[in-house]
Amino acid sequence: MRRSLHGLVTLAWSLACAAVQAQAPDADGWQYEAGRGLRHEAAGLTLGGYVTGELQKPSNDSSQARISHVSVFLWWEPTDALKVFGEIDQENVVARVRERGRFEDRAERRASLERLYATWTIDDALVLRGGKFLTPVGRWNQRHADPLTWTPSRPLLTRTVHPQNVTGVMASGTLTPAGQPLEYALYASNGAEWAPDPRQDLFSTVRGLRAVLPVGAAWQFGVSYARYEQRGSREPRELQGADLRWAAAGWEVSAEWLRTAAVNPAPPFGPGGGGGFGTTGNPFGGGGTFTTAAVVPGPAPLPRDPGTPPLALPTQGAWVQAVAPLWPQWFAVVRVERVRDTSSVDKVRQDTAGLVWRPTAMVTLKLERQHTRGRSDLAADAWAMSASVLF
Repeated sequence: MRRSLHGLVTLAWSLACAAVQAQAPDADGWQYEAGRGLRHEAAGLTLGGYVTGELQKPSNDSSQARISHVSVFLWWEPTDALKVFGEIDQENVVARVRERGRFEDRAERRASLERLYATWTIDDALVLRGGKFLTPVGRWNQRHADPLTWTPSRPLLTRTVHPQNVTGVMASGTLTPAGQPLEYALYASNGAEWAPDPRQDLFSTVRGLRAVLPVGAAWQFGVSYARYEQRGSREPRELQGADLRWAAAGWEVSAEWLRTAAVNPAPPFGPGGGGGFGTTGNPFGGGGTFTTAAVVPGPAPLPRDPGTPPLALPTQGAWVQAVAPLWPQWFAVVRVERVRDTSSVDKVRQDTAGLVWRPTAMVTLKLERQHTRGRSDLAADAWAMSASVLF
């Protein structure tokens, strides 16, 4: 463990030092700024990204070491109004599991198209977007890049309850009703997903909105709503969410609540039988989603009238996270999570404590300990460390 941590620190620091040394513009007009990418001002092009290395030790499994993400961003701004953005993420470039005293290669490499969209800015009140973008639900899912988060792991709600990407259209902007700024986003998709992630139950249709109300310099309140169907379950569902963030002088508190349910649910023990959670993915990464129409073992279901909608159990949960500055560049993090299928006894309770060191704006090193009670197939007790570098 100590040797692996030293390796992560050395990797992060070496990449940071190399980047800092390459900031002078070259003869072709390219200029690199550490943490902000390589930019060509005349062409309106910027190339950036990040690299993340991780070490994980689940309590019931072998140690895992991997270069989990090599993400590349590309911005193109041909005019002030038009912007094109793309992100490709190479997952598990290197992945090794410790078996019989030595690490063995277990890499399941996969290139993922995270985002590819164009935006047209009409004014501050209306920005149009088309393409593949992050689902506008809550705060975490829209700022989930490893260097920007406080823990190596994501909250369960942000990786299991709804698809993380949408391919469609969106209108967003900032309105000022009664002189108070209100940020909004309206989005829609008919399910034509670009480069679909096979680990997620993707949208087949979705119509949604998100609104954020800033209050002063420290507070932000958000709400999310969507009506949708997913390819796996094919049942109309409704999503409701609320979130908040307070930040001042290095301190931060954030929280999110989310609930999804069928629009016209069948009775829990009527025609169609019982139901519960099904899962895919792993407890440490972005893959996986609840497939809430999965059937739990039990008596054979009664025949269902074809006109009766399939059984769908509501899912709800919440997480609260607090960040406290310890001394310059060092922070303590605590997060508490609860996720529950409200029509059964299935419940996950997960507590996370972490330590974060940010020696520069482009380098982040994290250590966390997770304790989980309940659904061990969704998450497990584990130690995790990560080193992330923006380039």
